[in-house]
Amino acid sequence: MTKDKLTNVEMRRLHYRKLYGLDKPESSGDLRTDMRRYINEADQEKKKLSKVTPQKVDVDGITKSRIFLEKMRGDFDHD
Repeated sequence: MTKDKLTNVEMRRLHYRKLYGLDKPESSGDLRTDMRRYINEADQEKKKLSKVTPQKVDVDGITKSRIFLEKMRGDFDHD
């Protein structure tokens, strides 16, 4: 088919298929299905990136140093 024989609706469909990547070989041809797949892939990438172990905070050490500093300063009135 040439562009001369396509109607406006057909030209618009071809444009959107190309714009949203529905003409690619890995596409299923359904925009909704493709978008779900793309979103799931992006979520999996986020999960892989967010699996970094957070640093552990030494709460006991902080508390001990705070108590030590309070004793040094003489600050015992917290009420």
